[in-house]
Amino acid sequence: MLGEHWFLYRFNPQRPLTSDSVNLAQEETDLAESEVRGFAVVTQTCDIVRSCVERPFIEIVPLVEVEKQRMHEIQRSRLPRYA
Repeated sequence: MLGEHWFLYRFNPQRPLTSDSVNLAQEETDLAESEVRGFAVVTQTCDIVRSCVERPFIEIVPLVEVEKQRMHEIQRSRLPRYA
């Protein structure tokens, strides 16, 4: 899903990892919201078509822009957190 969206996520205030969560860690919260270019569904199709009683959640990930150098590392599987 492409477009202008907001991604809400929980983080550890003692170890914030993103610039958004670093700024919010001082406010004694563990929720951050970041603007993203879109989302991708990474849950397997077989889980999505099952009853929501059996599988009540799906997993989505934010689409992010990366620098050209980082893209080269991603393509070489050096940064597994990116697909």
